[in-house]
Amino acid sequence: MRLLLYWKTIFISGSCCIIQDLECEPAIDTNIVYYIIIDIVLNVYGGTDVVKKIYFLIPGWSGNSPRQNFSLLREHLEEIPGIKVEIAEYLEVSGKFTKFRSKKSVEEYADKVKKDLDRVKNENPGIPIVTVGYSLGGLILRQLYLWGYRFEEMILAATPNKGFSRKFLLLAPLAYICKVKVFFQIMPGSKFLESLGECPKEAICLWGSDDLVVPCLSAVPTKMGQGILIPGCDHGLFPHKKEKIAHSAIPVLVEREKHKALPVFLYIFALVIHTFYTSVYKSFIFQHLCKFFHMYYNICKLKI
Repeated sequence: MRLLLYWKTIFISGSCCIIQDLECEPAIDTNIVYYIIIDIVLNVYGGTDVVKKIYFLIPGWSGNSPRQNFSLLREHLEEIPGIKVEIAEYLEVSGKFTKFRSKKSVEEYADKVKKDLDRVKNENPGIPIVTVGYSLGGLILRQLYLWGYRFEEMILAATPNKGFSRKFLLLAPLAYICKVKVFFQIMPGSKFLESLGECPKEAICLWGSDDLVVPCLSAVPTKMGQGILIPGCDHGLFPHKKEKIAHSAIPVLVEREKHKALPVFLYIFALVIHTFYTSVYKSFIFQHLCKFFHMYYNICKLKI
C-alpha cells in the first residue's frame, strides 16, 4: 500500500492567485485549510442543480475549437454549485492557419455571437450573465457593449484594446493578400479600435506578465476599472492542458467566483472556523501529534 497525500495548494499574490497541484508529505498549511473550508461550506450551502449564474465565454482567434480552448475553465467553473457555462462559436474555419483563412470582420463575428447570446438569455430569463472575452473575443464583447448589451460582469482577458504587438505588422502584406479583415481592424491605431472608444470602466481586464502578443498597455488600458496581472503567464490565459493551469487565469476566475457565491454570514463562518483551526494547529499537543503521524508515514514508506 502506497500512502500519498494530494494537496491542491492555493497561493495568493496581490490581486491574483495561482493554483499548483503537489504530491507531498503530510504537512499542513493553514492557508490550504481555509480554502478547503470554503469549498466544504460552498458545497453544503449551494448543493443544487438550479442555475444561479451563467458564464458566457467568447474565445479568441484560434485554430482550436472553442470548446477545447475553454474545456478546463468550464470544468472548474461548473464545479461551483449554481454555475452554468455557455461557449460562443463564431469562426467560420478551424484547424491550421485559421487566422489567414478567416475572411469576416469583427462586426460580422460579433453579430454571430449576438445570436448565441440572445439564445442563452431567452433560455434563461432573469439569470445574471458574466461574460468573458478572450483576445479577439474581448473586442467582440466590447462591440456588443457598444450595441447596448449590459452584463453582470464584463471580463476582458488578454484583449488587444489598443492593438496587438507591433512586431506582427510584418505580416501585413500577407494579411492583405489573403484579405484578412480582422488583422487590419486589430492593428495599433486602426479605425475600428478608435470606434470602440475608451474601455468600459466596469470591465475587468486580465493580462499575463509574459504575454508577447498583446502589450500590457493594450490589454490593461489606463482608463479602466480593474486590472489583474497573472504572473508567469503568456497569451494563453485559458489553457486546455492541466499542466499549464498553475500559471493561468483559470484559478483567478474560479476562486473569485467561489468567494462571491458565499453569503456574508457563511463567509464569516468559514473565517471563524479557519481562525479556530489555526489556533489549535499552533498548540503544543497538536504539533506533537503531527510529528507522530509524520514519523508513522515515513515508516510506512520504508515498508513499501
